[in-house]
Amino acid sequence: MSLAITGIELAEGEGIAPLISMAGETGASVLELWFPNNVTPGTAAEIAAAVQGAGLTIGCLSVGVVLYRDEGAELQQARLFDTIDLAHTTGAGRVSSFFGFSKKKEDERTIAGYLSLIAPCLEKSASLGITLSLENEFDAFNWDPAGSDVTRRPEVLLRLFGQAGNDRLGMTFDAANFVCAGIDPLRAWHTLHDHVGYIHVKDVVPLDTETPLPGYRLFQDHGRFFSTCPLGQGVVPWPELLAALRSGGYVGDFCLEPHATQENRNAAWLAAAAQFRDWLTDLDWQAPMT
Repeated sequence: MSLAITGIELAEGEGIAPLISMAGETGASVLELWFPNNVTPGTAAEIAAAVQGAGLTIGCLSVGVVLYRDEGAELQQARLFDTIDLAHTTGAGRVSSFFGFSKKKEDERTIAGYLSLIAPCLEKSASLGITLSLENEFDAFNWDPAGSDVTRRPEVLLRLFGQAGNDRLGMTFDAANFVCAGIDPLRAWHTLHDHVGYIHVKDVVPLDTETPLPGYRLFQDHGRFFSTCPLGQGVVPWPELLAALRSGGYVGDFCLEPHATQENRNAAWLAAAAQFRDWLTDLDWQAPMT
């Protein structure tokens, strides 16, 4: 169990030096990098050397691939193949991506379509010792008015994992994303825990307007609005969830992704790390800090 911080907070082209620096300040030992925001084929070797030189590891390479589409899915699949290659080059053991969307909410059809598209990717990732991770999502970009993304519904997502029957396909569990999708994250954890290998840590509050809290970002889902917020000041039941994780034997990484504005991100990371450490201390759970 280790603490990670994510490069999604960095501006594209910024480089990873600020992320490495913040890892030292928060006590994180693991980085989550994003393709192409933080790393590309042309920069992979240099970045891997910089991370290793700082005494850190790349635990996850994430990519904004939404694999299932009514059309154009082949391009998403090709990008996922490229990301697997990049993970191998950088030494990342996990690649995280997203399910996708359809014009109609037809779970069995979309599950079958996704599994068909992910199958050759799983074959390749297995040959390289890499796990593919599916992150639960909500309709953050107004792409899915039908609510067809099965990852927003834990019981349906469980069916997907059961039909996949492949231990190289796991889950990136995001409790705040479940809240935005209208799902109790504790229920989601108890439904999906056997498949969770990686966890994103952030918090959200519901809004009456479309104005996020100062220093944080706006989320939306089917006409409802949320703001990210300081960890522990939102509606995600983190103390109860962490207690369930501990009793359930979770051993994967925790990745802090406060989704703060650029000017607030360092303060948000530091506050989140301190809050997270306090929760683990309260649980007498060995803190994933160096």
